[in-house]
Amino acid sequence: MSSCYWPPAPLDSTLTVPWPGNITTFAEALDSLLPGIPDDLKPVDVTILDRCWCDISSNGFFEPYNVTEWERRSVLRVKESVEQKMEARRRELAAEESAHENSAEVVEDAAGSSDLEPSSPVDSNNGEPSAKLSMPSIREMMRSFMRTYTLNRDSESELAPSPNTTLEHPSSSSEVYHSQTNASSAPSPFPFLLGAPDEKLPLFRREYDLRPYGLALVLDFGWSSSDP
Repeated sequence: MSSCYWPPAPLDSTLTVPWPGNITTFAEALDSLLPGIPDDLKPVDVTILDRCWCDISSNGFFEPYNVTEWERRSVLRVKESVEQKMEARRRELAAEESAHENSAEVVEDAAGSSDLEPSSPVDSNNGEPSAKLSMPSIREMMRSFMRTYTLNRDSESELAPSPNTTLEHPSSSSEVYHSQTNASSAPSPFPFLLGAPDEKLPLFRREYDLRPYGLALVLDFGWSSSDP
């Protein structure tokens, strides 16, 4: 009993009968039916359709078998398999391209929304200031702070008097007031050498009365034991 199985033929195997157009191999036959096949999708061999030697079901049992048609149908089945692989790859590439375009649009939208953010955004849900500040607003805040700091520093340097600057012509009333205040507030280093507040006594005298200064004492240098 014979087998109906035919082993695969290498892709560069020659055809039993050349096809029109000087096509002599299975590879040329496949390229004529499906041109532009990527090299990595080209099959290594061609699966030959099963065919029994004693096939009595066909009408041409007693006629020569059409080997050219048999090989053509074998190549057509390989063509369908390669087309399915090419379509799967095309869909995969299209999905990757679509995902890349979507990600690029998301990045552009995010960049546009960040440019439109106010300088001091507020969260619409709870009314609290948001932590997001765009870079232009931060730069403007720093410039404003530096301008204000520079103006204040210049104003203080202009208004502050020099340490060597003195009043050339003070008012007479101011001089009198300060001299009187200093004279009245400065205590005498030797209060016991003075007389009563309303008297002007010499520095060296016979008697010193210290009672006006809170001491119940009178110093009498002229007293002697013979005096009563």
